[in-house]
Amino acid sequence: MKHEPPITPTTRPLLNTRADDNGFGLHPSATSQASLLAIVKTQFTYARAHESGIVNDAATTFLHRYRVSFRKLRSLLKSTKKCFSPCDERYFRQHLSQFSSSTNALRDLDVFLLNEKKYRNLVPLQYKAGMDALFRNIKVERTREHQNVVASIRHPVYDVICNEIEIRCLQTTHTASKYSERPILLTAKKSLRKSHVRIYTKANTMTDNTTDEEIHKLRIDCKRLRYLLEFFTELFARSDIEPLIETLKSLQTVLGDFNDYSVQVTALEARINTTTCRNERVATLALIESLTRKKNLGKDNIIPILTAFCSPAEHQAFNDLTHL
Repeated sequence: MKHEPPITPTTRPLLNTRADDNGFGLHPSATSQASLLAIVKTQFTYARAHESGIVNDAATTFLHRYRVSFRKLRSLLKSTKKCFSPCDERYFRQHLSQFSSSTNALRDLDVFLLNEKKYRNLVPLQYKAGMDALFRNIKVERTREHQNVVASIRHPVYDVICNEIEIRCLQTTHTASKYSERPILLTAKKSLRKSHVRIYTKANTMTDNTTDEEIHKLRIDCKRLRYLLEFFTELFARSDIEPLIETLKSLQTVLGDFNDYSVQVTALEARINTTTCRNERVATLALIESLTRKKNLGKDNIIPILTAFCSPAEHQAFNDLTHL
């Protein structure tokens, strides 16, 4: 069997950095298309810097940062698509989505295994044998999914696509679009305002009867707004924008915890009919019951924090930031 040479591991300090730590070199009056392409190039390069850590399985954080980088870029493209040429926007979005989706299964398994101790503590000790079987099988699946991701990253087509994305970012001439020449500060303000209004409108209609799917969509909207704030931070006074980011982080934590429980319950329910081990099946049912209780308790915390997010003071802060 032919063995591929290992990719050199990325240095550990990368885990404590972000693509926007030093900004993207944005200037308020610069054109939107050029500014956004600079963001895409920097964030994309940052994502690729995690490939070696993923291939060498150095830490689950490498995959997490890789995925978040692509998710942030897809969000940016969706919020500012009229600033890109249709051809570039479509190419970027299509392939970034493919890169992310190819790692979905591995990340879901990582999240489950990262919570192993907590999940074991949620079920009575009498189910230990079943829990042992459950986690043993998930670790086997995780090894297989990691091999699939490594094969995807090592595939020659992956390098071709990545090189094409980088070339498109560095091109000095691009097809004009509706808002390609608009100042980036104006694009930032309009994008932020539109995103905030969407969340504000949805949040004000949330009730105890709101479905899990609606909460999930709100969580995605909150992520999109936070990503925009982080991308455009250098265009505003930090004293104005950082408190808004922190507020969103608090909201995302509550929504994220609820979503994690929801995702894991769904995944475990799917496993029930595939396992042939009785002990594993019984333990999985017990874990599902415990996680469902956690999810329902988490839902009770959502309305209060949404009320705080929709307070007159928070609403005014966003209006002041995005005033045209």
